[in-house]
Amino acid sequence: MNWSNESPSDTCRFKELYETFTENMINHNLEILVKIPTRNNNNNNILLTNIPRHVHETKTLPGLGTSDHDIEFHEIKVKRGGIKQNPRQVKSYKKANWSGLKKDGHFH
Repeated sequence: MNWSNESPSDTCRFKELYETFTENMINHNLEILVKIPTRNNNNNNILLTNIPRHVHETKTLPGLGTSDHDIEFHEIKVKRGGIKQNPRQVKSYKKANWSGLKKDGHFH
C-alpha cells in the first residue's frame, strides 16, 4: 500500500482488499495520520481518525533492542467522558428550624 496517495502499489497481491479498505476510510471520513515508514521502507502501522485536530503529534522513535520495527508515538487530546449529573439538594437537618416547624403544626 502506498499511504502517501492512499492506493495499492502496482505489485500488491491483495489489491481489491486494499481498495475496499481505502473506500471504507473515505466513506467513514477517516484520515491516516502515520504515512512514514515504521519498518525499513514499509509502513506496517497506521493511525486512523475522523478528528485529526485532536492528534497533536505523531512521530517514530528508534526500536527497542535489536528490533527492526520503529516505535510509533502519538500525542492525542482525549476528552474523558462521563455522565453529567445535575446538582442535587442535600438537606441539613442540623440547621432546620424545628421550633418553627412544630409551632406551624408540621409536627405533633
